Amino acid sequence: MFIVFSFLISLNIFLTPPAIATPNAYEEEFHSLLNKVRSDFRTRNVNSEISRLEDLVELGQININYYGLGKGLFSYWRSVTSDYALSQIQNSCKQNGELKTILKSEFNRSKNLSYHLNPNINVSVIDLDYVQEIFQILYGHDNEIVFSEYGNACESRAHKMSELMDQMCIEVGKVFIQSGKVQLKNHKFWWNYHVAPFVYVRNGETLTPYVFDPSIFKKAVPMLVWIDKLRESHLDNEYKISLTNKYTILPQDITYNLQEFKKDDLDTVEFRMMLRKALRVVRPFLTPLKDYSRD
Repeated sequence: MFIVFSFLISLNIFLTPPAIATPNAYEEEFHSLLNKVRSDFRTRNVNSEISRLEDLVELGQININYYGLGKGLFSYWRSVTSDYALSQIQNSCKQNGELKTILKSEFNRSKNLSYHLNPNINVSVIDLDYVQEIFQILYGHDNEIVFSEYGNACESRAHKMSELMDQMCIEVGKVFIQSGKVQLKNHKFWWNYHVAPFVYVRNGETLTPYVFDPSIFKKAVPMLVWIDKLRESHLDNEYKISLTNKYTILPQDITYNLQEFKKDDLDTVEFRMMLRKALRVVRPFLTPLKDYSRD
């Protein structure tokens, strides 16, 4: 009986047709997007296509080595196409878009949160698609703003982003969150404050403040989402949220209500970004900013 059973198994192995590999559902989309990016990244804004390529790779279904895509190529394409997009906006934008004056009544104190506003802050109102387009342009300037080295110098990144958006005729404000410990989840380090620029997004009759912070998010997010992200490690702490104009660089500057970009501040930003670039080079030999063991 055992011999007959073994014979049938062997026969089944030979008679069963070999399994046919299922085509990768993402390969065709990846190949099409890749051709578009390669041909157009210097002549139009292809940031959305690059983001989709990165998403497909993260799904684990694409072998980038098969396509001859070396490490850093996506970042290079993003940098070049973002420079192109920035120049197009700079050449056509006008300082006459819709502005909103921020009112303190919009930000009521809630548990563990208190809001403080500088007077007469006027912020651009733009649609959500454009907000995300601007976010991708900012993200594309990682070579100079160094979003990946977010352990320090948030005020310099926020100032650099504000300066770039000023060149695109976008009037931003800045939002500061201050506490004894402002800490991201699964990170060992913390800050006394964090800051990022924001604008308003129009959705019908509703206006919602959205924050640009490529060090933490992959897209612009509502301000409350940004605040919650920075509070999640210490929910019981008291947090002070300060809304200022784009010229404020540090918490101690908030009360001064500055009305222009100060040269000393811009020089300091460039110096601190230079230090971040150096830190990025040696980061592989240092402790990672995120503690992946806590995931």
